[in-house]
Amino acid sequence: MQEASFDVEARTLLPAFFAVYGAGLASTIDTLAQLTSRAPRAGDFEAMTWNAYQAGRAITASQYLIAIGALQRSGRAFAAFFEDRDIWLTPSLGALPLPVGLINVDDANATLADPRIAAFAHYNPLYNVSGQPAISLPLQVSKSGLPIGMLFGARYGEEATLLQLAAQLEIAQPWHDRRPLID
Repeated sequence: MQEASFDVEARTLLPAFFAVYGAGLASTIDTLAQLTSRAPRAGDFEAMTWNAYQAGRAITASQYLIAIGALQRSGRAFAAFFEDRDIWLTPSLGALPLPVGLINVDDANATLADPRIAAFAHYNPLYNVSGQPAISLPLQVSKSGLPIGMLFGARYGEEATLLQLAAQLEIAQPWHDRRPLID
């Protein structure tokens, strides 16, 4: 076992991720509008979703292709990180789950780029971008009883390795009967 880290160029990756996400969201909503012959309206969506839709509709073809290229470069670099590693262990999240209502998704200025969200979701987007397999397992519990996930990632095509590891960990430290305290 050795300690390792992967340096993410967040200045490039995050804008690229939001461009592709926004364009994809706009495509989905516009396709549904065509299929239903019903124009999308702001009142049909949470403000955060509507804002992402509007931003996605503003993405040009050139911006979209530049963003795809940036994500592909990040994905290839992340894949190379695994060339001499079987498994990479990180926290599933950057903090305990956010309290319900902390982020008002109906606020007129709500955005996925909210720094509270960015600080919360650290490592998962790397797997989304690269397409590499990962599994989050609830191996720890906070002082307040909330599950704390451990994120295990592997090389391309190594889903079986992660499932075998998960099975072994669940035998060693079962979690199927744990329930968080509800106030």
